[in-house]
Amino acid sequence: MAGRGERIPSLRRVEILSALRRVGFQVLRERGSHAFLHHPDCRRLTVAIHPSAEAGPSIVKKILRDAGLTESDFLSRL
Repeated sequence: MAGRGERIPSLRRVEILSALRRVGFQVLRERGSHAFLHHPDCRRLTVAIHPSAEAGPSIVKKILRDAGLTESDFLSRL
């Protein structure tokens, strides 16, 4: 759960990628609805979100888990 009663909102692809960039991920390439990201500490991440749709809270939580981020860290970078 997010700290202090904060909840993960539904987010657009642009918002998710922007927040991931703020924590150090770089987009290596995009193909279709997938963005392939890399972090300087060698973490890799694939984000699959249709460009015109929003990702629901459960999908955002999965992306955070795969990225190794806490909900509060992510929410502070939105």
